[in-house]
Amino acid sequence: MPAGNKKKRKPVANPARGVATTSIQSKAKTETDDTESTEPSVTATPDIKEKIDAPGGKTAEASNEASQRELHELSPDELEAQLETAELQQFVEKYAVKIRKEASRQATRLQTDRRLLRGHSDFVSVKNWLPEELMQLVFEYAAITEDLQPPSGKPQILPVGDDLVAKVWTLRDVLLDTVSTERVNEVIGFLLNSHPTESSTGQIWGLDEALNWLAAQCEPAELPEYDVESTKGSAARVDDSSDSEVEAVVNGLAVKRDSPQSTVEQEDSGRGSAAGDMDFEVSDIDSDLEPDELLSVYLRTKAKLYEIDPLLDNMKSGKKTSRAPTLSKCNQPTGKGTSKLQQKLETIERDPLFDRREAEGQWANQRVELAREAADRRKLNLGVEPSQKLSGPKRATQNESLSIALQAESEANGFMDEGDESDNDALLSGMFDALPGVATTSESAKTGTGGPQDIMTRDFGRLTGMSPRRILEEACRARDPRSKVAYKQVSATTYACQYSVTIAWSKEQEQIDASYLKSVLVRSKPVRTTVTMVREATPDTAQSEAYVSTAALFVVFSGHPKEEKAQLRLPSAFRNLWDEFAKLKGEHSDAQDRTTVKDLRAMVEHHLSTAEEVDDDEDEVVFKASNKRLNGAASGASTPVTRPQTPTPKSQDISQSLQDLWSRKVATPSHQRMLLARMNLPMYHSKAIALETIGQNQVTIIVGDTGSGKSTQLPQFLLEHELSHGRQCKIYCTEPRRISALSLAQRVSEELGEHKTDIGTHRSLVGYAIRLESQTTSSTKLVYATVGIVLRMLENANGLNEVTHLVLDEVHERSIDTDFLLIVLKSLMQTRPDLKVVLMSATVDAQKFSKYLDNAPIVSVPGRTHPVEARFLEDAIELTGFTNDNNVPEKTVEADSESDEDAGKTGSQKIKGYSQSTVNTLAKYDEYRIDTDLIVKLVEQVAYLPDYQVFSKAILVFLPGLAEIRQLNDMLLGHKSFSKDWHIYALHSSFSSEDQQAAFDIPPPGVRKIVIATNIAETGITIPDVTCVIDTGKHREMRFDERRQMSRLTQSFVARANAKQRRGRAGRVQEGICFHLFTRYRFENLMAEQQSPEMLRLSLQDLVMRVKICRLGNIEEALAEALDPPSSKNIRRAIDALIEVGALTESEQLTPLGNQLAKLPLDAQLGKLILFGAAFGCLDFALTVAAALTSKTPFLSPLHAKKQADTVRLGFKRGDSDLLTLYNAYSAWRKVCTTAGFSERNFCNKNFLSPQNLANIEDLKAQLLSALADTGFVDLGQSERQALNRIRPGQRQRNFVTLPPQYCKSDVDDELTVSVVAWSFYPKIAKSEGKGWRNIANNASLGLHPMSVNKGKVSSEIRYLSFYSIMQSASKYTNAQETSPVSEFALILLAGDAVFHMYAGVIIIDGNRLRLKVRDWKTMVALKILRAKVREAMGRLFKHPGRDLGAKQKRWMDLVLKIFEQRRPRV
Repeated sequence: MPAGNKKKRKPVANPARGVATTSIQSKAKTETDDTESTEPSVTATPDIKEKIDAPGGKTAEASNEASQRELHELSPDELEAQLETAELQQFVEKYAVKIRKEASRQATRLQTDRRLLRGHSDFVSVKNWLPEELMQLVFEYAAITEDLQPPSGKPQILPVGDDLVAKVWTLRDVLLDTVSTERVNEVIGFLLNSHPTESSTGQIWGLDEALNWLAAQCEPAELPEYDVESTKGSAARVDDSSDSEVEAVVNGLAVKRDSPQSTVEQEDSGRGSAAGDMDFEVSDIDSDLEPDELLSVYLRTKAKLYEIDPLLDNMKSGKKTSRAPTLSKCNQPTGKGTSKLQQKLETIERDPLFDRREAEGQWANQRVELAREAADRRKLNLGVEPSQKLSGPKRATQNESLSIALQAESEANGFMDEGDESDNDALLSGMFDALPGVATTSESAKTGTGGPQDIMTRDFGRLTGMSPRRILEEACRARDPRSKVAYKQVSATTYACQYSVTIAWSKEQEQIDASYLKSVLVRSKPVRTTVTMVREATPDTAQSEAYVSTAALFVVFSGHPKEEKAQLRLPSAFRNLWDEFAKLKGEHSDAQDRTTVKDLRAMVEHHLSTAEEVDDDEDEVVFKASNKRLNGAASGASTPVTRPQTPTPKSQDISQSLQDLWSRKVATPSHQRMLLARMNLPMYHSKAIALETIGQNQVTIIVGDTGSGKSTQLPQFLLEHELSHGRQCKIYCTEPRRISALSLAQRVSEELGEHKTDIGTHRSLVGYAIRLESQTTSSTKLVYATVGIVLRMLENANGLNEVTHLVLDEVHERSIDTDFLLIVLKSLMQTRPDLKVVLMSATVDAQKFSKYLDNAPIVSVPGRTHPVEARFLEDAIELTGFTNDNNVPEKTVEADSESDEDAGKTGSQKIKGYSQSTVNTLAKYDEYRIDTDLIVKLVEQVAYLPDYQVFSKAILVFLPGLAEIRQLNDMLLGHKSFSKDWHIYALHSSFSSEDQQAAFDIPPPGVRKIVIATNIAETGITIPDVTCVIDTGKHREMRFDERRQMSRLTQSFVARANAKQRRGRAGRVQEGICFHLFTRYRFENLMAEQQSPEMLRLSLQDLVMRVKICRLGNIEEALAEALDPPSSKNIRRAIDALIEVGALTESEQLTPLGNQLAKLPLDAQLGKLILFGAAFGCLDFALTVAAALTSKTPFLSPLHAKKQADTVRLGFKRGDSDLLTLYNAYSAWRKVCTTAGFSERNFCNKNFLSPQNLANIEDLKAQLLSALADTGFVDLGQSERQALNRIRPGQRQRNFVTLPPQYCKSDVDDELTVSVVAWSFYPKIAKSEGKGWRNIANNASLGLHPMSVNKGKVSSEIRYLSFYSIMQSASKYTNAQETSPVSEFALILLAGDAVFHMYAGVIIIDGNRLRLKVRDWKTMVALKILRAKVREAMGRLFKHPGRDLGAKQKRWMDLVLKIFEQRRPRV
């Protein structure tokens, strides 16, 4: 230290920094300038001087200069290593901060997600679903399919260069908090081979794949448990050394870290015991002291305590003179004498007349003298005082304690002699000469063998500003308000003082790695952090306390941007100390980072070199494949390559051959004979104007009444005109129904003079194309097809290239297919100006079509019908004498039906000219009911009353549906009045072609006929000999129920225009009569004028899918081009529903599932049900449920026996499912019908079932199966197709759908069937909450329908129910209908879009609709693999219907079936 008078010079308030020091022999003073005189003088041993001075900058710069000077002297290997280190350091400086920040963000995010997600998720146990053997199969199959192995093919594109290394480094830092380094290296190698893509969810590169791999490959003990909170840091970073070890290190004792039971503990205990055993008498005479005696007694007592044990004096003085607590009393046991001395001191100190400052000043001088005397006695090997004589280990311990104190005093004396020339300084000469761990002899300094004894003393000057202790305590409280900070002196003396600070946390903290700080020992546990000074000391307790506080502040809060700002409040000297620590930390971190980067680069280079070898092999294959493509070789794909077709010039030979063909056709006698009949049709007289208008315009509209011949004649006119001029042509005429297309094609073929069997062959120019039946050849020039067939053709870009004329018949019906076809044609005509389009309508509403199609010309064709007399319900009742007493059935409704507000009302208008009986009957008559008894009586009166017999040659009865047709057909066939000389026919679109054709035949003389039909006989077909029409005024149509959010086949009254069309059917050959079975008042006042377009009343889901299939662009923009565009709200609802069901992607692109659903005549959810039913082997159940939900439930609920009906219905209960209950009832009915000796009627009456509804379900099943077979998704054998063709809805004999065994093997598996239902109806899922239910789709509360089997008490095991529809009851409660239980495992397997948070063990389905957590990582990854593989197999089925699954996909589907099978109860 520079010379100076300490009494004349005040110490510097804020010294630049503290400096390490050790005392050596005094040297000659050196002259320094005034600036240097403000710094405390220091000296340091050579082995640590560079390390201590480096933060100041001077020594570090000198070192760098030396390094630069010696660079040319380096060997090539050393130079290469130097350059490599520099390059690595450059990489670290560029990326390290960003990588650590990103890794920390990701790690924090993972921990936060785990805590939050698991706290708000429902636990799902899959042990019963996936026992150990099945879970093992999942991993075995995954290994076989290479899901957990690096791909062997050409790798995908990877990030390159430093970018890849940085991504790998980031991933490594994140994973090190989860698993061991070895596992991290393994998973990085896997990722470098598998090449994961960038995540779109904000996760770092490869994290998701890495967690999947770890979950599958690691043992459970290697991964952190989901439900146990883990802290960052590995176990290797935890310093579990005991307090005794810390003290041993501080006191310079050689104690190993791995031996916590050190001798220091024994010595400490011995020392305490020695002091405690020294019991001696203390006089109580001084208990009442005079004020002038207080100081002298105080000094004598302090001296007595110091002689007993210097540590007792340190403990006592520390309590009063410093805020830092010293060694606690619990660690320093005392005897009675010692206790009395301490009590005496406390009494004196409490005396208000006691001058503490004066006493402490005098005691400081006296203590130095005592220390010097003790040191002298030790040097002369003098014994201790008699009062301190001990025996055995106690004596040794006490002597050791005193020797430490005496040596400290001696060392202090030497330090003061060196630093101060005053007499006061001389007084301390040699005090520190004997201080253990501080004094370093010249030999040890030279040899550097100081070992654990190298403790450096640093003087930071007087403390100013805010205390580091206070800053630490405030920072700890800011992080954890319940934290506790405790200090403890661990050094033997205060002159080379060392402290330890312990922070006790109330919540777990990150574990700390501070191995780079050699001057302190950091011991970190989740709830406790201890920092102890071990290599450096300070001259007093205040500095020691500040030092250890700064160190603790650094190790705990550095690296936290907000918390580490506390260091700005530190005094200047301790801010510099913080900077020292920061530099050491940075150097340590950079060294580790360089090693990490070097290892990662080596790993990346190794895997990239392996990949390049694979690339070299793959390049040859790719080159060969490209050569094949260039040479036009077949690629082996099943999809043919479409090449643009260039128009072939029509040569004169081709034209002449067509003319010759037509000349031969018209020359046949049969053609000439039919031509005479055709000339009588009104359309024939408009032939010239029609052909001229069509020739001059691209679009033409033909309007003609029913029976004018437009449907048969106009296509023939076009065919004749083209062929007679030798022009090639292909004419398509669309019809809304199959029966219309078939009957018209047959009629036109006959009118062309062709034989009945020639249609659709090379001998005929005419063919037809309907669903499941097509008769066309290359020579066919005129094709009658349903609208759906033409739409299918439009799905192919070149589907209509060969078509020259397109005729759209019955456009006035406004079917959804026809309106959509018009949308497509509007855009098609712009690219096909040669295409001629003709629209034909039977109504006068043609101006609307003309305006829609750019003012297309209209050609009107007059009708040729006879007058028809119109009668109404009141006339029918008057004629038959029918009364309500004749047939008063108990009002019975379907179990899920809703009554209409005006049901049963006839419009109680006053009628005149009718009997009172008719008026009374009419007042109570239910117009909504189909009264088959009235119809039979009316037919009987028309047939046998003389005034009406003239109209009885052919009677046409219009009924709404199949069930009513079947009922009336049975009644007429069983009626004695019609058992002889009557032919009874039924017409329906689902009937076979042969059955339908018979209805058009004219019976022989003396035989009359009755035709029972739906609205297909209204305009689409013409039965030429009809003279009487009985119109019930009702029809069945599909409507989208806004309340239930579902499409239903509902029964309603026809429009006024439809009623007139039906009436006109009776006037084709003579005057006719028509009985409308509704009142005249309803006809004139209540009926709508026109039927609403289907596009405005149906679900738009099918239409939306057609827009995507036909590639019309934006869905809303395309549908806005419709003749009557639907609302944007309905379009959006349809799009959202298709996205939820999986038919559309989020970007509104059609999926393979959507392609299949577009081919089925069902809502998307019901279509999905039968597709999934076919895939999982429960197709019969799926078809039955889809048919029942589309039509009506078979359960009846009569008003007089409602409770009895409910009880009987519960008797069919199966699997807590309404749908399984329905299927159970249906299966029982089918068994009764197919078993000889059982009566269907008795069974249905007994069980409150509707035989008509059940039969209707069976008929719909046949239609759905036909549609499914048409898509190719189901492969029916010859026997199944024959059975399907035998189903005739009009027959008395029941025929049932027969399925191949592979499609119905799982119909008995309740778990699988209800799972298929849930997968199909999702997101229509209700979750149990308390005593109620919650709709997961919108979080709305739900009740259960009163007719549900789950109404009332539900099993506690049922937590989720699927449902098909919801209905708001009269009491405004929203009730779910058609419910079925579903397990969480099934929902995880295939419901919605699932996100697997592997680190959290939580599965989130569709944005928090469902949150499910599992117990362990293995289960998590098994579920993820299983779900992915099943979805992959299903996607293949949808993409390639009819094609067998590959071996891998079939293995996964079989595994799923095995999982459900093992859950099936054993019989």
